[in-house]
Amino acid sequence: MTCDYNVQAAHVNIFVDSALCASDSSDLYNLENFELFRIDCNLLSFARTPYGTVVYIQNDVVCLRNPFRYNYGSIEVTISILHSPIENMHIIGIYRSKSKMSIS
Repeated sequence: MTCDYNVQAAHVNIFVDSALCASDSSDLYNLENFELFRIDCNLLSFARTPYGTVVYIQNDVVCLRNPFRYNYGSIEVTISILHSPIENMHIIGIYRSKSKMSIS
């Protein structure tokens, strides 16, 4: 799969509202030179929801721990801990769905 230059140039990419479910094959979403980490909304469900996170980490980046997610109410926090290019670097994605916000 080829993609946008900006995605290929980044060391880490975090995409939210991935809508992936257990029946989706990761092979369909792999990017060259990146390792794919899926954080599906419900790992056991084949039901598709608008939730979930996909993290791509460049193959030359040392990941100390697989990315993990916490949900606090309607706020989703994804944390990746890397060893390179900077030792013990924490990448944190914080997301709140538009559907969970009241727009004034």
